[in-house]
Amino acid sequence: MLNDEYSMDHNINDWKGHGGGGDYHDDHDDNDHEQQHNHETHDTNQQPTTSSSSTSSKDNANTNNTNTNDDSSLENLQSLVNDLAMCNETYAEEPARALRELFALSEHHSMHEINRIRMIREANSTLVPTLLAFLQQCQPNSSEQYLALLVLNNVSIPSENKRIIALDCKGVKILSKMLCWHPESSLICIILVNLCFCDAMLRNELVMLSNRVYLVEGLAYVLMVS
Repeated sequence: MLNDEYSMDHNINDWKGHGGGGDYHDDHDDNDHEQQHNHETHDTNQQPTTSSSSTSSKDNANTNNTNTNDDSSLENLQSLVNDLAMCNETYAEEPARALRELFALSEHHSMHEINRIRMIREANSTLVPTLLAFLQQCQPNSSEQYLALLVLNNVSIPSENKRIIALDCKGVKILSKMLCWHPESSLICIILVNLCFCDAMLRNELVMLSNRVYLVEGLAYVLMVS
């Protein structure tokens, strides 16, 4: 189940033109050539020690840089949420910029899972309620609606976030109603599926609370009109 959910996340981002493995580089040939050269000129017992130390130093430097960049980016979270909450027009440049930055924060990189968990808890836990309110003001099938749904999808993937978004923020109720108005939106369906993944207790609650969250009714309506 976990693998299916992670694969779904990749497919959405591929649809937007963001690859999941772009930072990977195959250095095997270069390393083999370097080790062959070192074998010819240095003692083989000393080479692995030097190489390991150098690699370890680079890895530590990269990790420190990633953590620093991550903290710096999330410091702007409250400002980005405010830009969405206070906008008079959902299609204006300011909310569009905020959505692009929120999407980048929740997108694939070495810290994406930590970012997604932190994003819905920091800024006084206002990100998800603000996104849901913003979505209800967007024009159907607009670029701002699409980007807001992508951000919501990304933060709905960690298991730690599902109950908060689905029930505490009334995400399933709002999205199920939106689905009835826009049954052609496959992205709303995907978010609802993501929120139901990996948590049998949450799924049972959503079905038992069907008359209050409209999940079953919304999905049934889409099946009926599709």
